[in-house]
Amino acid sequence: MTESSSNFDSDEVNKLVIFSSDGSYIGNIGRQGGGPGEYDKIRDFCIDRENSRIIILDNHYNLLFFDSEGNYLETHKLVAPAGSIGIVSSGVVALFTEIKSSSYPYGDFKLKIYDYIKKEVIVTKFLADEPQIVPTSSHPLSQSSLGLRLAYSTTDTVYSVLANEVRAKYVVNYEGNLKRPDDFFENLPNVERRSKYIVESGYAGPPSNFMETDQHIFFQYSIKGFRYQTVFDKAANKVLHSNTTIANDYFYGSGKGPLTIIAVTESQFILLVEPQYVKMFHEQNKSKNKESEYHPILKPVLEGINGDENSMLLFAKIK
Repeated sequence: MTESSSNFDSDEVNKLVIFSSDGSYIGNIGRQGGGPGEYDKIRDFCIDRENSRIIILDNHYNLLFFDSEGNYLETHKLVAPAGSIGIVSSGVVALFTEIKSSSYPYGDFKLKIYDYIKKEVIVTKFLADEPQIVPTSSHPLSQSSLGLRLAYSTTDTVYSVLANEVRAKYVVNYEGNLKRPDDFFENLPNVERRSKYIVESGYAGPPSNFMETDQHIFFQYSIKGFRYQTVFDKAANKVLHSNTTIANDYFYGSGKGPLTIIAVTESQFILLVEPQYVKMFHEQNKSKNKESEYHPILKPVLEGINGDENSMLLFAKIK
């Protein structure tokens, strides 16, 4: 099991699976259904190691608690919608949503810090009425041994989420042609046209898919609709490289995410491969008499996919 939980495709995840450190299958946590310890779909999950709790956020805004062996313990019904969850400290989780839900208690706030032992919200942050830069960010919370970070769609600031406060940790400063005018956000059109407007502007979009290790920061940003994967060296205080991601190079325009970076270490990316979307992209190209080109490292894997396989993990070395 890993602490990081912020970057899987929650629309497709219907079970939580445990593997050993050598990749051997151990078992599932909970199962689909409507009874105790069962869920419809999983939106997100996290692990409270100090309390030996595995916590699943399901599609009906329930928190399902399991012990470290996968035994069901209890369920908490949340008072407001949430799309992403992360551990703040022992017994305390952060819950985030881009959905405005003023009919619920605390529903006017995007971020709620929830003490699951006392079963109460202890901190709220970020009013839902703040203007949206891009439509939504389904999993803006990023967990690592360094703490819980939040990078969401209305700001270039990455926040550190603590039990009693939320404070700015990093700010992305774009330069040159990527830097937006000071009044850029003030002049954004209505919500329906914002994404197109940002794409056409040519300026850099806000950071997403934020991840952090002891030595590096990883995040993506968009320019004219294409995403760029950036690696920042914290000690040297500089960007090592910022390139279009593999997903853009080979799958951009498919409408889905055949390849998604779900975790990083100092030496490698871990990507989730969705075979049905790889097949979709290949068929789209075929209908246009266009050859599907793959990176040499990915080619043996992706060319052999027929679309019926289960999701798989791909480990890519960082050079």
